[in-house]
Amino acid sequence: DNQVRPRKERKARKRSNTTESDKHADKNTQDEQTKNDVVGGKGSGCRAHGEKLMVVLRELVTTALSAGRTVHLTGHSLGGGLTTVLALDIVINFPEVPIKRLHVWTFGAPQVVDEAFLHS
Repeated sequence: DNQVRPRKERKARKRSNTTESDKHADKNTQDEQTKNDVVGGKGSGCRAHGEKLMVVLRELVTTALSAGRTVHLTGHSLGGGLTTVLALDIVINFPEVPIKRLHVWTFGAPQVVDEAFLHS
């Protein structure tokens, strides 16, 4: 609706019986519904499989690597940290999965392990 309206019509459109608190409540309801649509409800994980996202990603990556496919994991900031954790999880907990074709690319990722972790 990019048409220019006469001044009176624009003013009339701004006035409404909806209060600011009603608008805020509606936005919160919409935001909550969006969260539920994306992740299948609070804390329920990936709705398509009924599992947590990291479990689904782990399965996808290990299956692809076991089939001889090349996998590139990438992420920025928090996504980079999660990418690193996923790759470490696969390397440490799935020694039977070939990792020659696993490539990890992160940008601005936080440090997710330290010396104590590496030596444990």
